[in-house]
Amino acid sequence: MAIKEMIELINRDNYVEGYATDNQQLWNTRIQALEATGEDILIEVLPGTYFVKGSLRLISKATIQTTMDSKLNPTKEKAIFIFGLGTDGEAGFSNLPTSENPNYLHDVCIQDVRFEFMIKAGNEGISLTLDYTKLNFLASPSLLTITGPYVGNYTPYKGMRNISIRNVEVDGKSVGKNGFNFGGIENLRVIDCDIKNIGYLSGISLEFCHDVILEGNQTTNTGRAGIQIYRGNEKVSVINNKVTDWMQRYGVYHYYSVNDPKNSTEMFDGGIDSYGPNNTELVITGNHVTAGWDEVERVNNAVPKENPCNPNIIALHGNTAVNPVDVNTRKNRPLPTTPHTLYLPYRLSGASNVRLQGNTAKVRSVHIFGFLFAAQREVSKNPTEKAIGEVSDVVVTENMLELEGEIRLPLRTITVKKRNNVERNDDGTSVTHTRGIGLEILDNDFYMKGIINGSGQTGVVSSFTTKPRFMTIRLGEENGRTVMSEEVVLHNNRIYHQPLEGYYPEKWAQPDLLLVASPENIGDTVIKHVAVNNNRLTTHKKETAFETVLNERIEVLHKSLFVEKVVYDDVTPSQDYQSQCFLPICTVELHKGNVKIDEASVNSQGTFLFSNIATKLVERTATYSFIGKDIRGNQVEQVAITFLSDVSITTDTDYTIHDTQITGTYGTEIYAIKLQTTGMTKNATLDGTGRYAISVEDMMISPGDILELIAIDRQGVERYRLPVRVLEAPLDYTLTGSDYTLGTDQITGTFGRDIRVVSAVIRNIEVPVTITGINTFQVTGLAAKNIRWEDTFILRGKGVDDEICQEIEIQYLDYGMTVVTYVIAYPERALTGTHGHSIAGVSLWIDGKEMLDIPMDGNGNYTLKDTTILLTSVSKEVEIVGRNEWGQEASRIPVIMSSLFQVTAQDYTIGETATFAGTYSDSVFKVRLWVNGEVVEQAATDGNGNYTFAKASTFIKTVNDIVEIVGVNKVYQERVRLLVRVNAPKDYSLTTSSFVINQSKILTGTFGKDIQGVRLCVNGVNKTSATLSTDGSYRFENAAQHITNATLKVEVQGVDGAFVERKRIPVAVTVWKDYDLKVETYPVEYPQLLGTYGKDIVTVQLWVNGVNKGQATNIANQVGKYSFMEMRKYGIATASKVEVRGLDATKKVQVITPVVVKPALQATLTAPANYKLGTKEIAGACGKDIAYVRFSVNAVVKQQATIDRVTNKYKVTYANNFISATTNKVEIIGLDKAYVEMRRVSIPVIK
Repeated sequence: MAIKEMIELINRDNYVEGYATDNQQLWNTRIQALEATGEDILIEVLPGTYFVKGSLRLISKATIQTTMDSKLNPTKEKAIFIFGLGTDGEAGFSNLPTSENPNYLHDVCIQDVRFEFMIKAGNEGISLTLDYTKLNFLASPSLLTITGPYVGNYTPYKGMRNISIRNVEVDGKSVGKNGFNFGGIENLRVIDCDIKNIGYLSGISLEFCHDVILEGNQTTNTGRAGIQIYRGNEKVSVINNKVTDWMQRYGVYHYYSVNDPKNSTEMFDGGIDSYGPNNTELVITGNHVTAGWDEVERVNNAVPKENPCNPNIIALHGNTAVNPVDVNTRKNRPLPTTPHTLYLPYRLSGASNVRLQGNTAKVRSVHIFGFLFAAQREVSKNPTEKAIGEVSDVVVTENMLELEGEIRLPLRTITVKKRNNVERNDDGTSVTHTRGIGLEILDNDFYMKGIINGSGQTGVVSSFTTKPRFMTIRLGEENGRTVMSEEVVLHNNRIYHQPLEGYYPEKWAQPDLLLVASPENIGDTVIKHVAVNNNRLTTHKKETAFETVLNERIEVLHKSLFVEKVVYDDVTPSQDYQSQCFLPICTVELHKGNVKIDEASVNSQGTFLFSNIATKLVERTATYSFIGKDIRGNQVEQVAITFLSDVSITTDTDYTIHDTQITGTYGTEIYAIKLQTTGMTKNATLDGTGRYAISVEDMMISPGDILELIAIDRQGVERYRLPVRVLEAPLDYTLTGSDYTLGTDQITGTFGRDIRVVSAVIRNIEVPVTITGINTFQVTGLAAKNIRWEDTFILRGKGVDDEICQEIEIQYLDYGMTVVTYVIAYPERALTGTHGHSIAGVSLWIDGKEMLDIPMDGNGNYTLKDTTILLTSVSKEVEIVGRNEWGQEASRIPVIMSSLFQVTAQDYTIGETATFAGTYSDSVFKVRLWVNGEVVEQAATDGNGNYTFAKASTFIKTVNDIVEIVGVNKVYQERVRLLVRVNAPKDYSLTTSSFVINQSKILTGTFGKDIQGVRLCVNGVNKTSATLSTDGSYRFENAAQHITNATLKVEVQGVDGAFVERKRIPVAVTVWKDYDLKVETYPVEYPQLLGTYGKDIVTVQLWVNGVNKGQATNIANQVGKYSFMEMRKYGIATASKVEVRGLDATKKVQVITPVVVKPALQATLTAPANYKLGTKEIAGACGKDIAYVRFSVNAVVKQQATIDRVTNKYKVTYANNFISATTNKVEIIGLDKAYVEMRRVSIPVIK
């Protein structure tokens, strides 16, 4: 039996290390205990924010989710786990695999939660960082890890199964490795997850997984790929996902820590990426990939942006932690000569058996690689063995891909193979045949705006080619030897290429060739077979057929010598088969497998005929073909015979107007089916088992329309066309209406598609009907009609001819009830009243409990006799409840209880009720207050039936006090006693922060527990309501929009649950003044003191040891900066108290900033005692804080001396060129690094 466990973690709005550690220990301890039970576990957590130091362990047979209990989580919020690094460097949810214990999991489900990394905390060891160093990258965790221990070599593993991740949000805060990291899993499902801001790598990463569905997910701002199918994965479906802004960071790490500087390779992982090797059976469909696509920038013809990795590579080049000095070359890695990181929407490396269909892409950048890259992937399994992942059996079809900017190579392939399969001959021997699929690119739309520049030198106009290529096929390598590709097919593709305004439109050049072998200047054959057919190139100038191929090293597939594809009609078989072929075929042989079973000659018109062919093609599972031979008997061509049932299509039924879909069957040769009608084409969905469906809801098909189904094979060739008959639909005149409950305001209903008008008639008077949706309506305002049980209520529907086609009568429900006031007095002994027609039973309830059924007379009346025992006090809550025919409560009314002696009293609230008052009947002589069984006060009465107790608060102290009102007669006998409800005091406290205009954005405060709403009032008008927190605080996020002037009367109002005002307090509003005053540190004996001041400071004063030393001067042309010159004259020592004061326009001191005084700079300066005319050099010494030494003659600086920073000695050369007489004034001047004069020494001149 499954165990349901609520793990209650510590919920905090901020990080506290002790609590974060406790959360990890609490989780892991409880998980260990649950794991020991061996049962299925449902683990729930409450919505909240949970900081965790380290990782949280996952176990098998466990479901982890935020509780969706409506009482515990009424708003359906997700629990948020925020992870910081543990002492072991781990973080996130993980199965914690190690080489000793891989900890393989099974049957795990995680849903309705949110994961985040922590990037700011007091302890730097807790926060995650991203610094592009190898050590930091290797140690970075993922937010969710369910994988085996990572091994660099290609070493497949498995052991996990049945993992499901649904509706999980992830925010990596641009740190960490992956969002989701999966490996070795059989049956993995990742559905409807939102993954963003992943640091180094990908939103979702897979390795060695089998049977995977990734559907409806969204990744945004990932370091590497959005979705990466890493290596060794089988049967992966990537469906309807959205990838935005991938490859934002990893390119930097790749350049400095992965890339071989001697053999540099660019980085262009796809938004959806097969890295390889050995990813097979991939279905990638319905996905959208986008980067840099900004519609505003497109409209304004802005230059497309760079990939952010490339400027970061340049910015970090001098950072030795990222780009250390190589121990061998003793040099840093140089900057790349071309952009290292490029955008590529889809990549298929090391991938086979792939269907890339119905996807879209929009990429805008100057750093684009292309639309698609497919290449063989070769990696090491061990020092002597390689794992090779071939590209084969890949179909790329019906995609719409858009690129804008600068594009390297639109389509690029390296080493495409044709997968082989083994067939059995009739004699039991085997023979290898090719399946005929290498890489097929069919029926796609490729949109390009901008420059195709294969050189890679982005923005270098001189490198722009005038004859760009659209697709290139390159020679590859396998185990150190060169290998060629085997087959590529391009069929029925549409290529659009235009200049991009704002990015070298004058240098634009359209593709010169559709397909070339690369590189173009070598003699090796690159690819055996290429087939190109019906491709179109459209530019802003013209549309042309685009079949040009540079075939110097490409063997172009020949066209068939048979006039038509050979299709045998096994549905309505004929005895003869006749067709035509071309020379040099002279004889056509009919083969079953490898065995010849018949032969026909070709006549002079090229016609050949096989008689009685139906008797020869009888084994449906066998392989039949025609072989054409020349006059010498040499085989020229072999073509397979296709059975019509393999290429035909059927419909299950004729199409009837208003049907939502057309369904039927299709043959094994059919790859796509289209429904065609005038001006519109719709693609069918094929299930792979011979069934198809086409949704036609949006096609607006009418009688007389001509519909045709067209079946297309894998090569894009039409194989079958089937007309579809369109039938009229029967008229739909259905009309329904809900029962009407007397006294309510509306009914609702539905009407058939062929009803044009719905009307309602009550008492022969038509009332308005409102259409509320497709085939729905309502009638409102019925309460005001005072409809009675005997009235008729008719609904009518009119058809296209405005004739009434349907009419129904609305049924009534009458749940009305009355009751006669009950008086507690002898001889009154009955409780009576009336009930509506739909009431089937009446019962008496006292103080919330059902007591008994009340007899009904069948005429709409009920009577309860002998009530003496039950109805004894006016203090009781007495109700009459009416039930419908199913025994369900339909109506409930209170019974007014009366007495000859009556008193009433209000509830008493401790600390709040000022005057305790009530009413009494004429029969009551005196009213007394009883507390805890004793009379404590007699009321004052006004003679009009009202009484008050003046001192009630003296006696009623707690909610547990028993408080009663007692009425007595004139002989002071008790005649009535009423129990009073005592309420606890209400907490209506309310506080508020002050608000500073031009500075404050929000307004905050606290509220008492009985305040249910907080409002912002400006000049007596409620402007907005605050957001309330469970900790008793509130926030007005948009306060600045409403508090715009300090003269406004601003108040905060607190209301209770009934929206009654309970508290109102003023908000202090002031206008922010810029009284900022900063000052630099002052070294003793420094000549000046500098600082900055805010715009509302008018005067800055210097105070030394409590004495005002003067007023600062403004620094010329530098707004907001001040200076005190001649600071030395104030005799400031390190122990001096120095401060600057800022005064406003009224001379009032607004701010005092202390000056930090530090020891004097080492600014000594020595010079020779005198200078003898004719001497070439002047030498001396200076302190280390002297940055410059200048040589001055007659107050003019002639030279800046050279300083030896090891000895701090300076030297002036060629002084004799400037000093000419003993009357010259010679000075040596020392300046600091800010060019402030620190010392000046005069040198006398002698002969």
